[in-house]
Formats: sequence, C-alpha cells, structure tokens
Amino acid sequence: MADWQNAARQWRERLRRSARECIAPRTTVLKRWYADRTPAWLRNKTFARYASSAGAALVVGAGLWIAAFVGAYWLLYPMPEPCTGPRVCVLVMGLEGETFTAQQTHRIRDALKASPLDVKIVPGGLFRPLWGDTARARLEALVQRRLAALHGDVLIAGTVAGRRLQLTVIPASGDTHEEEVTLPRDFDAAAGLELTASTAVVAGAHDLTTTLTKQLAELPTSRDAAARALLFQSYGLSLAATGALERAIWALREAARANEGDERDKTQTDLDLARLLVRDGRPGRLKEAIDLFGKVLTETERHLDWGGIRTELGVALLKLGGQEEGTAHLRQAENELWLALKAQPRGPLAWAATEKAYGDALAAAGAREPGTRRLVQAVAAYRAALQEGTRARGTRLWGETMVALGDALARLGEHEASAQHLEEAAAVYRAVLRAQADQAAALNGLGNVLMRLGGDARAQEAIDAYREALQTWTRENAPLDWAMVENNLGIALARLGQREAGTEKLEEAVAAYREALQECTRERVPLLWAATQNNLASALQYLGERTNRPEDLEAAIAASEEALKERTRERTPLAWAISQNNLGNALMSLGKRRYSYWRLKAAVEAYRAALQVLTPGSGSYYEIAAQNLSIAEALLYQLSTGKAPQ
Repeated sequence: MADWQNAARQWRERLRRSARECIAPRTTVLKRWYADRTPAWLRNKTFARYASSAGAALVVGAGLWIAAFVGAYWLLYPMPEPCTGPRVCVLVMGLEGETFTAQQTHRIRDALKASPLDVKIVPGGLFRPLWGDTARARLEALVQRRLAALHGDVLIAGTVAGRRLQLTVIPASGDTHEEEVTLPRDFDAAAGLELTASTAVVAGAHDLTTTLTKQLAELPTSRDAAARALLFQSYGLSLAATGALERAIWALREAARANEGDERDKTQTDLDLARLLVRDGRPGRLKEAIDLFGKVLTETERHLDWGGIRTELGVALLKLGGQEEGTAHLRQAENELWLALKAQPRGPLAWAATEKAYGDALAAAGAREPGTRRLVQAVAAYRAALQEGTRARGTRLWGETMVALGDALARLGEHEASAQHLEEAAAVYRAVLRAQADQAAALNGLGNVLMRLGGDARAQEAIDAYREALQTWTRENAPLDWAMVENNLGIALARLGQREAGTEKLEEAVAAYREALQECTRERVPLLWAATQNNLASALQYLGERTNRPEDLEAAIAASEEALKERTRERTPLAWAISQNNLGNALMSLGKRRYSYWRLKAAVEAYRAALQVLTPGSGSYYEIAAQNLSIAEALLYQLSTGKAPQ
C-alpha cells in the first residue's frame, strides 16, 4: 500500500515539474511584453491601490444616486392605495396635452366623485409606459393586469385640447372604449355626471352595471334634483347602448321622477323613455310609450320636432296593432303617420321613412280586411317612398322599403289569387338580393312568395332561402326575426313532408317550430307564439298519423290547447276556429287509434265549436271543418254502437 502511494506522489511531482518547465518560458515572454508596452507610472503599486479605491467609490456613488432618484419619484408620485369596498372603482390617470392638464384631471375626478363611484388619481408613470406598446390587445392585457393589482374596475386616460377631452376607458374585463367629451365652461359636479355614467357603463362589464345600479337605487332623494336626473338619464342611455333595456328603463323612470319640476328636461326624458319602451316591444310597454308620446305632443309647442314625434307615435301604434287581431290601433297608426307626412316637407330621407311607415300601417290593416283597397294604397306609398329614399341616398332605407313593397305585393296576390302579383313580388325580392341591401328580410320574403306559388320545387327553393336567411338573422343578433324564419321554415318543411312518404321532413318541421318557440314566447309575442303552437300541433298530428306513435298525437293535442290560451273566440275568432279544427283533428286521430269514446266526443265538440264561427263565406276553412265533423260523428256513432271504426 505504501509503495503504491509513493509511486502516485512521484508521478504527480513529475507532472508539476513538466508543467512549470512548459509554462515558465511563456510567462517570461509575457512579462517582457507587458514591461515594454506599459508606462512606468501604471506599474506603480501605490497608484494601483488608489485606483481600486476610486472605482469602489464610483460604484457606491452611482448606487446612491439611483436610490435617491427612485425615492424622489415615489415621493412625488406615490403608489395609490388599492381600492376597497363594494363601490365601482375608477382610476383617473394624469391627462396629457396642453397646459393645465393637472387641473382638468382634478375636474374630472371631482365630477366623478359627485356620483357613487370610488375615484382615485393615479400617476401616469404607473400606466403611461404601457402606451408605447403598438398592439392594442397587449396594451389592454398589461393595463388590466395592473388594474387588478390595484383592485380597480376602470382606468380613464386621455389627452386635453382646449375644452375637448379625448378619453380612453379600459375596464378590468371587457373591451376598450374611446370617448370624446366637451367640457362646459363651468365644469361643476352636475355637469360631469354624464361622463360618470358613460365611464362606468360603456366600459361594457355587466358586473359593473349591477353594482352601480344598486348604488344608484340607494342614492338619497335629498340630492340635488337636476344632478340626480342627469345622472339617471345618462346612465339609462348608456345602458341602452349596451342592450340592457330593463335597467335602462328603470334608470329613465328615476330620471323622470327627478325632473318633475323642469318641464323641458322632463319632456326629453319622457321621449327617451318612450323610445326604449318601443324597443322593448311588449304590449304593455308599447301602450305606455304611446301614452308618453301623446303626452309630449299635447304639452309641447308645435315648433319642436312635431312631425318626428308623430312618426314615432305612429310606429308604436303600428307595433302594438301588429300584436293584436283587430285593426283599431292600425287605423290610429295610419292616421298619425298621415298627419306626420303633412307636417314634414317632402324630399328628405326622414319623409321617405315616414312614408314607408305609413305604407306599413296600410299593409298591416289591409292584410286583415277582405278587400284590397288598403293593400293597393300601401303599394303606392312604398313606391312614393322609393322615389325619395333611393339607393344612392340611403341603401338601408331603400332595402327595407323594397322588402315591404314585396310583402305588400305578395299579400295583394294572395287576396286576388293573382300569380302576376306574386311573380312581381319575387322579382322585387331578387332585386334586393342582387343589391345586397337587406338580405335576410328579402330571403324570408322570397321564401314566403315561393310557398304561395306552390309546387315541390318551389317549396324546396323556399326551404333553401329560409336556411340562408338564418345565417344572417341569428338567435343572438335578431331573436324574434330568427324565430319568425324558423316558423316559416317549419311551414315549408311540413308542407313538403305531407307530400312525401317518409317522416324526415315532418320531424325537421317539428324541430324548427320548437326552436322558434324558444324565442317566440307567450310573454313577448303572444299571438305569434299561439300561431307557432298551432303550426306545431298540425305537424305533430301528421307525424303521429304516419308513425302511429300516440305520444306525437298527445303532444299535438297539448300544443293546440296551448294555442287556444291566446287565440280566444273574443279576441281572434277566425284563428280560434282554425285552432279548434286542429284540436279536433288530433283528438279524432288519437280516438280512432285507441277506440276512445271520450276522445272522439271531444273531437266532435271541437269541430262544432269551430263551425259556430266559420260560415260558408269563410271559404275552404268551413268546408274542411264540416267534413271533419261528419267523419268524427260517424266514428263516434260506430264506436257507441259497439262497432269498431273502419
């Protein structure tokens, strides 16, 4: 063992000696090279010692300067305290631009503090460096991350140019909003309340609107009435822009209560509220809007927008009349729109829009009357509107008027059994499609005309048109229009399915009707809901007869009974009789298959009820109901005498 260790030690010594012998000559050369090229004073040891001390001092001094700079920055621009509490927190960043930006920043803060918001001014250094990022998505992500650190809900930044503010509103979650505000000369708290509402609401986060709604509801009524009214009105209009109609209507009602003492502001608030009620579209809301428009017209002077307000009143009456069976409100709409036309000079697009609405009232009333006088007048009104609202002056108005003209021609062709009018309507719709003006409405109208023209090929073309319309009118962007087209698609599929041997088309029709009923509810559009239930009942009856599935017939009976909840004899006698006939059909089919005396008896009662309204002058409806009654009575007689129906 000792011999092995000695050998290893000797081997290491030889390696070291060899290395020294190899490196020593090279070290000597380097020392000579350094001595030849370096001044003597640099090789002085005293100088080297002082130089190393100065370098250390320089490093320490630089560190102290940096620490002093950072400390001074945070003293001048302290980090704001994170927002606490349940209130919506708005961070206002120091504005840029002309002089007195700090003053404008504080004015905005003071204006916002007049509302129930938690407002803080933050130093620009916290956020402004982020503005150098060119990608908007990256900017929003960085700002929102910093907002989250401060528990803030909204950041306001911007520039000042005179009395114009160009603001950027970035919410903690949602899309960025750009807004331009004009500062009044006396920028007090009340004058800034409009900015308050748009800041918190246009930011787009509905959780913010929920919180702010609760806070506004708790505002004391002792607050200055004008400021309170302005806050609620601005908040309501901002909510309406986001589609939150219920909250917007509530806010404008509060504004109207606060404006009781100021007739001029009260009038504007009433108009804004009435317009939102018309957008809601439910019968009760429409009646309230009609009352408000009438009140404004009664209490205001003629020099205001008298013709425009009458047009809005006429449109509200037209919408209400469209949800009722009679023509009373349609006649009122026709009268109001005629007065509005007389008050407006012919020529501008506003007159063309009123003329188009006048045609809508005539067409809606004409569709419910036996004659064609009003339909002819509606066609003339639409053509007069098209002379002013040409494609060059307003593509949207032109497209809507062309579609309405096609609808009136289609109804006229149906009333007169004239294929010429139907072909003319189809040509109008195709002209709109070529111009790409109002695609979905034109496709829906074209499908309706093709169904009236008849034939399997046209029915298939109508189905294709409806399905293409559903690509534009979706459940998200136009729920009621989407439901209407789904109902029309169901009608086309059901008609084609009745002529085919299989059940595929009938099942697709049932699915389309059920899709439509998801948006076409009894609360929103009661009569359209009842019509769709009636169509569903008819499709289920045909499907049940073809598949021999009793559950389909039971569902058909239930759908007919649902339809009769709105289609009452007093309200809609003809529609009530048609639904009674459909109910009888489903009851008779089920009673025949189950040999049920009570089902057949209920079918006979339904047919007899329908014939109390239907007369020989009712056309094919009377003949069909009378024939069905005869068959049901024969089956009931056979079953009651002990004989099975053949």
